[in-house]
Amino acid sequence: MFSEEVKEITKLYPGLTYTQNGEKGLLQGLFKFCALYDSIEDRFVLNPLLNDTDDRIIQDSYEIEVMFSPDDSCLLPEVREVGGRIQKIIDKFNISDPRELHINKNQNSTICLCPKPELFLRYPDSVDLVDFFNALVLPYFYGLSYFERYKEWPRGSYGHGDIGIFEFYSEHRDKAAVD
Repeated sequence: MFSEEVKEITKLYPGLTYTQNGEKGLLQGLFKFCALYDSIEDRFVLNPLLNDTDDRIIQDSYEIEVMFSPDDSCLLPEVREVGGRIQKIIDKFNISDPRELHINKNQNSTICLCPKPELFLRYPDSVDLVDFFNALVLPYFYGLSYFERYKEWPRGSYGHGDIGIFEFYSEHRDKAAVD
């Protein structure tokens, strides 16, 4: 099953390649996408029909690496932008705290894709890599490109750390009830 997920990801995002790094799997390379955020349906559309008048369509690419454990699909993948693009955005907007762009400086500059409770709700038993890319990685990088263009996130964003967790629980009380 795992190898099928990797094949699907490299088909959807052909700039990425898979290698084994010790006990970890590594998807790395150029993450190219063309996407659109549909705010009415609150969803991202991969490879929408291009329409020159729709400025929500973003075509972009980032050098990334995604490390995960092929043997333990319960462990969450770690995503990093490794091409220096995030640093350029930080410099462009004179951002003093990288957490504004959802970067975990205390965790080797991994990207915070969403609050941890959302990850645990989305993947209670195992991580589906295809869903992980389409539901979290793509929206993050689309949002970052949107931020670079408009200096705002396309669908807002949670605060970082505990604040983001509280905001998530506040919005999702019915789904995120603690037993």
